[in-house]
Amino acid sequence: MAVAPLAVGDPIVLVATAVDGRGQALASCQAILESLKHHAPFWKKELGHAGERWIPGNMPYGSRQPAAGMSLPQASPRRTPGIRGIHGSSRNRSSDQGLY
Repeated sequence: MAVAPLAVGDPIVLVATAVDGRGQALASCQAILESLKHHAPFWKKELGHAGERWIPGNMPYGSRQPAAGMSLPQASPRRTPGIRGIHGSSRNRSSDQGLY
């Protein structure tokens, strides 16, 4: 996790995949980004002339207050998926016409 001021337009996510086909790579990157949007604990704190403030609805998970009569869901444990090495395929990488 990185904590630092960001400017508008700064990149905040890097996703890399290694598969045999471009379509599979793009699909896996899209799946990872969709998962991040729905499951990762992102939050935002703005710094301005009036000081700093957490953006409502995006506060750090443990500091959110439930609405009256509601309770927040508990975070589920995450497991880290295994990562296949770049040489995990039996395909000859030298035939990939310089893509690597």
